[in-house]
Amino acid sequence: MSTSPEAITSLAQQWLELDQDPATRTEIHDLLRQNDHAALSSQLQPYITFGTAGLRARMEAGFARLNALTIVQATQGLAEYVLRNGGPAKSVVIGRDARHNSEKFAK
Repeated sequence: MSTSPEAITSLAQQWLELDQDPATRTEIHDLLRQNDHAALSSQLQPYITFGTAGLRARMEAGFARLNALTIVQATQGLAEYVLRNGGPAKSVVIGRDARHNSEKFAK
């Protein structure tokens, strides 16, 4: 996906405003400082989507990747959906496994 450097910088700024994880904030901040628009473009767009196998992407900073912020955003979307469409039995099970960051993402 080709986007102007200004648009990529704007997406990076949006990321920095939302992200609360020091490691992924630093990752995007460093790419901005280096003017690495190709890496920023790859990591920030398109937004990660929920598919038949759940969220699948590389674990690194950016809206197009799997990280704490995209997990929070997907969880918020799922919660809103369940509240609107869940019927009388509105419950969700949060599980985790042995994969990297599974415990962090479950919390």
